[in-house]
Amino acid sequence: MISGRQRKTIFFTVFGICLVAAAVTLNVSWLVLNWREGVLIVFGSIFFMVIIAGMVINTIFLVREIRRNEQHDSFINAVTHELKTPVASIRLYLQTLQSRELDEAKRREFYRIMLDDSDRLLHTIEQVLRAGATGSILRRSARVRLDLSQIARECVELARTRYHLAAEALEYVERTSPAIVLGDGDELKAAVWNLIDNAVKYSVGDVKVRVELEALPQQRVAVRVTDQGVGISPTELKRIFKRFYRIPASVAVRTKGSGLGLFIVRSVAQAWRARIRRERRAGMRQHVHAAAAGSAGLRVRSRMSQRVLIVEDEHHLAEGLRFNLEAEGYAADIEENGDSALERLLDPAQHYDLVVLDVMLPGKDGFTVARELRQRQNFVPVLMLTARGRPEDVLNGFAAGADDYLAKPTELAILLARIGGLLRRSSWPRRETPPEPRENRVTFSGRTIDFDSLELTVGDRVLQLTLMEANLLRYLIEHEGKAVSRKAMLEQVWGLHEDTDTRAIDNFIVRLRRYIEEEPSRPKHLLTVRGVGYRFSASPAP
Repeated sequence: MISGRQRKTIFFTVFGICLVAAAVTLNVSWLVLNWREGVLIVFGSIFFMVIIAGMVINTIFLVREIRRNEQHDSFINAVTHELKTPVASIRLYLQTLQSRELDEAKRREFYRIMLDDSDRLLHTIEQVLRAGATGSILRRSARVRLDLSQIARECVELARTRYHLAAEALEYVERTSPAIVLGDGDELKAAVWNLIDNAVKYSVGDVKVRVELEALPQQRVAVRVTDQGVGISPTELKRIFKRFYRIPASVAVRTKGSGLGLFIVRSVAQAWRARIRRERRAGMRQHVHAAAAGSAGLRVRSRMSQRVLIVEDEHHLAEGLRFNLEAEGYAADIEENGDSALERLLDPAQHYDLVVLDVMLPGKDGFTVARELRQRQNFVPVLMLTARGRPEDVLNGFAAGADDYLAKPTELAILLARIGGLLRRSSWPRRETPPEPRENRVTFSGRTIDFDSLELTVGDRVLQLTLMEANLLRYLIEHEGKAVSRKAMLEQVWGLHEDTDTRAIDNFIVRLRRYIEEEPSRPKHLLTVRGVGYRFSASPAP
């Protein structure tokens, strides 16, 4: 599906090309009609070339700026994820330790997980600070004599420890020692570490990385890192050392990072007059990771075996969520990939009462998973739990069909309360005995909305609403006959008080009109008030 930003990019690019084509056509026609006027032809040709050159340069500049802005947005999302995810994990485990009785072994396991997450958080902060420092033209570095072989050994040992790798998985070959160079120790260590870290992270399946240090002619030393990763196309190979650049989304989402590691390598190399040689890598392999966890002897309260699917690719966070859900008495499963999660949810043999869904996932992202679920008439409650908490992200989540949206990190008690509320609501339509008659329903023009079961009945059809669709309808019905602004709906229904693109409301109104209007193109109940917003009318005039 093409996003709004991509549509704008395509529009302005095509528009620029059309302007150039129109200018060429007009000027050529003018030259043909006035070819006898020699002076006019000369000056006309000159101005023609200038105009065309200006338009071409403007179009190229526009496309480059759009691409750069997209890279900046991708960088912001990646860094936000890398900063918030370990914080969310640490917070979750701290609140679990605070609120539950655990045995000593489980407490030590949680302490280890929190230390790992704090190391990851520190690494991200150091990457951002290092990128800013190495990219500055004003930086000053002292040249000192250093043993590059010692730095390489330290980086290899650090990678083996951090990623729990055996010596054969991360092999180090030293063909010269000592390898004395002039440089800054911190910068050289950052460059070597990022080369190794990048090779390990982008390995698929069993890690097989080789680091070599060898002497070259003219008193030079080479550090060579070889891996058998996902493979990089020649086109992408030219760009991987640029700031904020990340390889295509299908791989970038699966492998977490900020897009700064190889930029730091290039900056250090340029500062010390070193050279970087890139070679194409290939070797796609598939890797499947299965996670499992127990309840650590906790007393579990019965919840009638309600099943929750946790779709989260961050292992520590997913296991922490499962631990707490099982402690509350729910049955919880984990999926780490958007495609496999969608396949499981659409499988008739599988049944889930709730989905806790991350956005930045390998394969299909969370927005796509939620959207495709609704398109296939699957209305399992979806709670999005993600580091992307900007107002436009919240609106995108609800527009995709989410029933609730929480930004990481969040309070454990609030998360469990939201999950409990959604599960209670989803259980109402499946009770063996019908519930007591409810007053929480509205009937108009042969249509009935049940706000408890989130059902809209039109004639003999019963349509399932998402929670946000029902809340928006409720708000409009409560203000029947009054013009309600888009901003008021954003604040009162979604709780968004920042400046946000209000056009997301229009997408919801279009969907609701399809549900309740006989002719959506000529609405009688959900009316547009130009310059303001919308108005609900239960009994429209004939």
